Amino acid sequence: MLGSSSSLEMEMWNKRWSVETWREYLAAGEMEPEIAAIRQCTHTGRPLGTPEFVHTLEQTTLRRLVPQKGGRPGHGMDHREQAILAFGK
Repeated sequence: MLGSSSSLEMEMWNKRWSVETWREYLAAGEMEPEIAAIRQCTHTGRPLGTPEFVHTLEQTTLRRLVPQKGGRPGHGMDHREQAILAFGK
């Protein structure tokens, strides 16, 4: 058992789990969608969690963690100069 100086809060753990409920949880295993999500996030290096959780991580780490749109970044072109072209006149 871990002592009070450990990072695992045993009081909270013991409120949620008993030996029997933990054994049942481990015996149940994971569903295929859960395994696929774990594998995908492991492969990409992105965090696995709810959008709110990932957003909190982004704010805490000051990094983008959600995949961005692919391709080159767009640039805000000013098309006013093209307005002087008079096509069809």
